Amino acid sequence: MTSYATIEEARAAREKHPQKGSITGIVEIVPSADDVKPYIMINCTLNYFRVALRDNPIAGIKSIVGMAVDFAAERSSTLRAAVPGLDELRAALNDSERHYQESLSRFDSEYGTCHPVRPVAVDPEKLAEKYPAAAAYIKAENWASASNDVKSTAGTRAMKRIEAGENHETVIAEMETAWRDYCLKNVD
Repeated sequence: MTSYATIEEARAAREKHPQKGSITGIVEIVPSADDVKPYIMINCTLNYFRVALRDNPIAGIKSIVGMAVDFAAERSSTLRAAVPGLDELRAALNDSERHYQESLSRFDSEYGTCHPVRPVAVDPEKLAEKYPAAAAYIKAENWASASNDVKSTAGTRAMKRIEAGENHETVIAEMETAWRDYCLKNVD
């Protein structure tokens, strides 16, 4: 692991890093050795990094002081600008999932009674119609989490292209075509 003396050095190193897309942040640390400088780059979420440090401490680092630069926050603001309605659609999908889970558990009472389920506040399908780019981004995001590496790669590429401002309909059509072509090619 490389450490940097200043934020500027760390930012410059991030821009030159061969896997700069996977760098999620620069963390300010309290070094425990003279040869370790106060800033390091990470390629995971800050919470995951904290858990990793707690469970398996990295030599030379006493503790995390806080984020010096949060690239995830920068990316989030860029994403919100490129994909309007994404936060609203995610909230609606989460609310719909909550409703589904509560509906499943409503008859779990040992007394045979059921409790009322709070209705969904906003229909995710209506929001998806209102914000088609957000719906396309979420679809690509779901594909990016696929266990098949080709499907996952297609989803990741589509996410990046939508975030870059390309037409979401074209991007999703090309994502689905790439997956279909791969499947047809590999099916006997």
